[in-house]
Amino acid sequence: MRLEAENSAEYAKGNDGNATPAQSAATSAVWHHINGTLSETVPTTAAGCVALARFIPPLFDRWGASLDGEQAGKLFRLIERSPAHQPEHSEGPEADAELIEIGRQWPGLVKAYLSADSRVHDVEELDEEPQRQKELNVYSFDNLNGFPRTEDWGSRFAPYDADQIEELRAVPRVAVYLATPRGGIRREDGTFLNINEAAQRRAESIIEAWDRWQAEIAAYEAKHDLPALRASCREATAAYDAAILKARSLPAQTAAGLLVKARIAAELCPFGFKEDDDALDENAILKSVLADLLKIGQPSATTLWAAETDPAAIASGRTAVGA
Repeated sequence: MRLEAENSAEYAKGNDGNATPAQSAATSAVWHHINGTLSETVPTTAAGCVALARFIPPLFDRWGASLDGEQAGKLFRLIERSPAHQPEHSEGPEADAELIEIGRQWPGLVKAYLSADSRVHDVEELDEEPQRQKELNVYSFDNLNGFPRTEDWGSRFAPYDADQIEELRAVPRVAVYLATPRGGIRREDGTFLNINEAAQRRAESIIEAWDRWQAEIAAYEAKHDLPALRASCREATAAYDAAILKARSLPAQTAAGLLVKARIAAELCPFGFKEDDDALDENAILKSVLADLLKIGQPSATTLWAAETDPAAIASGRTAVGA
């Protein structure tokens, strides 16, 4: 807080609307400390990890800046590098057993997930997948004759897809005629409902094009073993997601368990997914880790945190935000 106090004192002297050299220097000193010492010093004990997690977020808030995913990732990577998670800091072999087991499996889960996803991606990048048949495009004739509507893309309609194809298979193209040489179905108003032969031929050409395209896709996927690759990718993704969700739900009780969460958080921070129920939601896992850090770090807690000190890290934090 010393640097912040010095900055406030300089600005209390007033100015002409532009910061004085002394005011600019005081502000630069605060940000130099935030972006330098605080953001680069690896805490050496659990207490230092708590200090880092406790002091930096509110400091950013006071200075009108948000602690985004990239910055939070940097924070948790510092915590990950801390030696505080070494075995001698553990509270016993059973403490955080589930989290520690997840941590043991985590490197393999990440490798399997990335490898499976990469194999599917590599095949898709070959750009050999059969192209959609031109007959599947929507034309004005179709709209005039009551064909199933597709999504309006503004300048044109989306091509026919599976839902529209099923409707074309099930429902013949008909029209109302004033008279028909082949009878048809006579309506109460004296008109006739009968097959629109031109529209029906168009519908059959769409169905044939769809079936032909689907057969080409099936052959392409079989050639590259894509069904098996995708199944493997789904399985690896499910295991990866399950580990993240399980780790997120377990409260860490030791530095070793906390490290598992920090590693997972560091892995997820580059991603930008925001859905609350998505395994890759960076905010949820970061909030979970922060909550555990602050809870375990309470002075009244009877855990390893209370007995440890990290003078360098704590002093570093207090220089800007405490004392």
